[in-house]
Amino acid sequence: MVKGKTMPSNHLRDTAPLGMQLALAIAVKTKDTELSVRVIKTLLVAVLALVLPVVAGCRSCEGGACAIVASETGKAFSTSEPAVVKTAALQALLTANAPLVLLDARSGKYDDGRRIPGARSLNDKSSAEEIAKVVKTKDTLIVTYCSNLQCQASPRLAKHLRGLGYKSVLEYSEGIAGWTEAGNRVKEAQK
Repeated sequence: MVKGKTMPSNHLRDTAPLGMQLALAIAVKTKDTELSVRVIKTLLVAVLALVLPVVAGCRSCEGGACAIVASETGKAFSTSEPAVVKTAALQALLTANAPLVLLDARSGKYDDGRRIPGARSLNDKSSAEEIAKVVKTKDTLIVTYCSNLQCQASPRLAKHLRGLGYKSVLEYSEGIAGWTEAGNRVKEAQK
């Protein structure tokens, strides 16, 4: 740090969700090198999954980039479009065993029983109690998905979750169709 200069208000320590701050603290303070490496890798993958869609630009926004603006506190971000994760980023998160909850938002006649491995089923009609059984804390990284780019179940679930106070909600808008088109495996939901 240069004398007379201060860290920007959006420094990782100030802006990271509590779960990321905790992971960083564990990685720094632990004497178990292997655990530190795993925690740091998971933290980096999670940060990349959140940052890459922003850096790459959002094609659905005018001019090709979403308008992301830091709030006055520097602790939260808002956008006209929800944060979206692409197939490669979701694959990276799952491969790294990043701590996240993957939610399939399809229900009724639209739910064909196929799931991205590890996904649980909830929708925008799920009660706060049902959600709390699956998502243990409000700081948990959550990724929602549904059928495909045209499906609106995932955006509705993400909005519902944010309305209930969940802070780290991403949408995998390509859905189960995009997942399988990329050659990834799916599993049948347990009946």
